[in-house]
Amino acid sequence: MYIFRFAGIFYKLTKTRFYIARQELCDKVVNLYIWVLCSLVVMGYVMQGFGLTESYGCFQLATIMGTVGLFEIYGNAFRCMIDFEGDRHISYYLTLPTRPAVVLWSMITSYVLMGIILSCFVLPFGKLILFNSFSLADVAWVKFVIIVLISNIFYGVFTIAVTAHVGVMSKMENVWSRFIFTLWFMGGFQFTWK
Repeated sequence: MYIFRFAGIFYKLTKTRFYIARQELCDKVVNLYIWVLCSLVVMGYVMQGFGLTESYGCFQLATIMGTVGLFEIYGNAFRCMIDFEGDRHISYYLTLPTRPAVVLWSMITSYVLMGIILSCFVLPFGKLILFNSFSLADVAWVKFVIIVLISNIFYGVFTIAVTAHVGVMSKMENVWSRFIFTLWFMGGFQFTWK
């Protein structure tokens, strides 16, 4: 596989993309915490007064952690489209002595890493908000790690697919309605399929 042959270049590309993304990490965490706070207060406390089960806040926390990377798709695809139609930094990356697949894999890897980091920021904050109604002892940690990893790998690959499908900046509005909202809503974010 090309990634092993060009491991040094892959590592540097991933590190560069991750460094650039890390500069936005503080803003992303603040935005994420606002979303988590609003969702968990409403679903974990307010809606219980209307008859919602007490464990719904925990369910909501789990679904937030699973969909953090989904909402990153739009921003990542948007940045790719800006690059394609603007400065074209990707053209420089494609001149490096490596395969184009290595460049794409480095992009995917940086998206996956950021999604995993953001997912991990949610857990302690969710525990703080839900306090006694959420026990860390109830978490199946092996399954949790596998699901966070697999879902963020999907979101990383899907970002590239969405960017390729959209093709031009003028069609970026389609990303939200055709892909992100559909996956979020049909994925059982607000309700279980059970």
